[in-house]
Amino acid sequence: MPTVLITGGHNGHGLEAVKQPAAGRKLNLVLAGRSLDKLEAVAKQIRSQYGVKVTTLKLDLSSLASVRAAAESCRAMLKNGQIDLLQAIVCNAGAVFRTPISYSVDGIEETFAGN
Repeated sequence: MPTVLITGGHNGHGLEAVKQPAAGRKLNLVLAGRSLDKLEAVAKQIRSQYGVKVTTLKLDLSSLASVRAAAESCRAMLKNGQIDLLQAIVCNAGAVFRTPISYSVDGIEETFAGN
């Protein structure tokens, strides 16, 4: 079955981006984000409400090491059959509005790094 990976799918616009395709029940979802606890709570809700397969993936877009680790995890999930081939990736990056300016672990301003 087609699979869609959605970043930040546990809140706000990202959660709506999860609900719309889940309602159609014609695809599986991978929810990616920084907080596995929050992702798992939403995944449980979406599974129960819509009856679709939902997998979670730890991913902090502001960290290149996390992006690499998530890509490797995704490849492993594909290889072992945990998820089907990705048909789309919905990039629902958030923004960080803090003062003073803060930087990611890679030395990039956080909003820019996350996007």
